Amino acid sequence: MKRFFTIIATLVLATTIASAAPLSKRMNRYVEDTIEKCENWSKADWDKSKREYKLFIEEYKLYKDSYTQEERDAINKEIGRYNGLLVKHGIEELGD
Repeated sequence: MKRFFTIIATLVLATTIASAAPLSKRMNRYVEDTIEKCENWSKADWDKSKREYKLFIEEYKLYKDSYTQEERDAINKEIGRYNGLLVKHGIEELGD
């Protein structure tokens, strides 16, 4: 079942990248999808998610100067939301 969700998440990510939507919208969809599905993720699922997230960050750093302040604010908001998920996951791991 976890592999199914991982495959779906990968397909969603590939579709959003292919659609050439603005980075802020793609990140928002990615974070929302992660929030919905991460409850029972394995370590491998989290590792995969972090690798995919890193691609967003690399894209952001590469084109940061070309974004408006509004776009940078929206992207930074999603970065904060995702990092919050990572912190929450880390605390839950410590509790286990």
